[in-house]
Amino acid sequence: MIKNNLEKKWAICLGGSASKIPILRSIKARGINCCVVDRNPNCACKYYADLFLNISTFDYDCIIEQLKKSKIKDDVVILFAYTSLMQAQFSASRISEKLNIPGWSESILKFAWDKIAFKNLCRKIGILTPESIISNNIDEIKHFIEKKGRVVYKPRIGGVGSESVHFIDSSTNLNSTIYKDKLFFLEEYLGNELYSLDGLVVDHKIIFNLLTKKIMRSGSRIIAGFISCLNKWDYLTIQAEKLIKAMRLDNTFFSFDIILHNGSFYFIDFGLLLDCEIDRLLAYADIDVFGLFIDYILKLTPVEKLKFNRKVAMAFLYPYKDGIIKKLPNLKDITLDPNIWVEFNKNENDRCEQKGLVSDKIGHVIRENICWRDLQKIANQFEEKIIIE
Repeated sequence: MIKNNLEKKWAICLGGSASKIPILRSIKARGINCCVVDRNPNCACKYYADLFLNISTFDYDCIIEQLKKSKIKDDVVILFAYTSLMQAQFSASRISEKLNIPGWSESILKFAWDKIAFKNLCRKIGILTPESIISNNIDEIKHFIEKKGRVVYKPRIGGVGSESVHFIDSSTNLNSTIYKDKLFFLEEYLGNELYSLDGLVVDHKIIFNLLTKKIMRSGSRIIAGFISCLNKWDYLTIQAEKLIKAMRLDNTFFSFDIILHNGSFYFIDFGLLLDCEIDRLLAYADIDVFGLFIDYILKLTPVEKLKFNRKVAMAFLYPYKDGIIKKLPNLKDITLDPNIWVEFNKNENDRCEQKGLVSDKIGHVIRENICWRDLQKIANQFEEKIIIE
């Protein structure tokens, strides 16, 4: 355990869902006290917290006031806002500013949430990004669709995952309730060879990053999993460094969505978190990415650049129907391979839905040095063994 006079220091974790448990474990391993903030009085992380504040993560004024009342405000040294919710990210920036601790500036949030702002920045510094328009003029929209053949519709501000994305072509009914009374943000469709570049930036420099290829479920826009990539890493890291410098990004995780089209890479999106479950893929490879964040931000260890050089794949487990999960399989029910990891996001007696979203997944399997087809077979065996009623 790293003590280093941290026994009286505090970390704040905005949000207390089960996905935050690895963060709390990394905090506690360093002897730091943890304050969890969540409006759910029975959230999973409550039982790991030294102090639990039953407050909305959006209410930064109330959070700061409760930190004062608890007499720990001046002892907070780090804040984790590992959430995709815009209001919570804004709250985190305000709390970091008030407490004078490392965190996001409000100016950074516009690039994470306003797709036009991010794309304009890409063009300004010479980073390729798909052609796009924003309009509520139907004639202009139809002309863009006819010109490009197929386009991607997504909200300009915010939007989380595939649920927010729709594909449009000349046969699409633009009067559908999906699109009605909205300002259209349309982007040319460049195929589905998607990549994610995820990492950590400290002192305005990329300390660690990982390039993965996103594998999509056949005939759908749903992510089936990730495979780490090594051969395209250097070039994309240089591109990411340009963006990070231009955004003045610091002391945070990051994720860039990238698409490969006709031999060129196009940056399409940016976020302040690692992509879905990437922290678990890294954990499989013995990298505690949350621990690294704490150590480097608080200068517990010298900052050293790390390069990920292992071939690791992750496949998601999805429900085959709506219902209640009655039984989850054990690893030994499927395989005796000691190098397979299986982790579940849901528990027995939880409800699951087959809506086809990443948020619906039940868990994932991870393995090193395996082709995607073989890992997918193992994932399919797990899915078949899950009993849903």
